[in-house]
Amino acid sequence: MNFAAFDFFRDRKGMGDAVFQKTSENLIKLGFTVVDVTIFNLDIPDIFQAAIKKTQVVRQQQEKYNYTKAIEEIKGTTRLREESLSQEIKLSESRANANATLILSAAIASSMQVALDIEKTML
Repeated sequence: MNFAAFDFFRDRKGMGDAVFQKTSENLIKLGFTVVDVTIFNLDIPDIFQAAIKKTQVVRQQQEKYNYTKAIEEIKGTTRLREESLSQEIKLSESRANANATLILSAAIASSMQVALDIEKTML
């Protein structure tokens, strides 16, 4: 038997109507009138229960895959962003070091020039 496992539960009203109809037909033959039928428990075949479980397991696996995929995509995006920021930081540090070296060299050169100018005036 092939069961569309969750279709059974999606059409509860249709199933209830069918049970009501069949029960009414059978009890009318005995002289009873059925006003309402309430289903408290429903025993379903083992093969159908197995189909429901398989369907649920597949759905859970699909959901787990989708979450895992989303997590990995976020991790990948995060790694790329971290690397990009790390490179920006290194570039900024390099520029800062270059500027510091330039300023220091200019200051040393200026000091040396001042020292030379003082020596010149002393001669």
